[in-house]
Amino acid sequence: MSIHTESDARNTYATVLLYYLWVTCALSAALSVFGPEILSLLATRRYLGASPVVGLLALSYVMIGLTYIAATGPSIVKVTRPTGVAMVAAAVLNVVLNFALVPFFGKVGSAAATLIAQTVTPIYLFYRSQQLYPIPYRFRAGSVIILFSLLVIFVGTRIQTGSLLLAVTMKMSLLVLFVPLFFLLHLASPRQVADAASRVFGRLRIATSR
Repeated sequence: MSIHTESDARNTYATVLLYYLWVTCALSAALSVFGPEILSLLATRRYLGASPVVGLLALSYVMIGLTYIAATGPSIVKVTRPTGVAMVAAAVLNVVLNFALVPFFGKVGSAAATLIAQTVTPIYLFYRSQQLYPIPYRFRAGSVIILFSLLVIFVGTRIQTGSLLLAVTMKMSLLVLFVPLFFLLHLASPRQVADAASRVFGRLRIATSR
């Protein structure tokens, strides 16, 4: 919000959206794909049945965070009604979908209901935001990131081998695909990434040398 008066603010908001989606979707996919291993390490076997809903719930939190980005435009022009409408609609939809899906799909249905309902909020807010305060968001690229993460989750959660090492290797190979996706969507060039990494490491060296 502090940069909204700067000339390049809208382009910055648009870029942040894609960076946010790439990072959080990659983390959500990792949590989902390695859900069984994480649960077996941190909990008892009774909790292993929760692994199918990890990805759906993680993506739900991605959508909740996306709501804050979508609300940028309405917040700048000081119009808060769209945010309230979206939140109420999502809450009502969540309840309705839980009643509809839980009897047939159990915990997976509840997680799916949460994800669907939380997705409605940013979609509506982005629609209203573009009317109130247009920002050059690359919605197509953002959609590709989300769909790609769903594909990785779908494939990764179905990897079953008799070898833990082989399973981990296959899952890691899937997650590594987020790296070429970053460059294919032109989120940044390799040179820009190298320059940014150089600046970060330079600051770290300065901080640790004090």
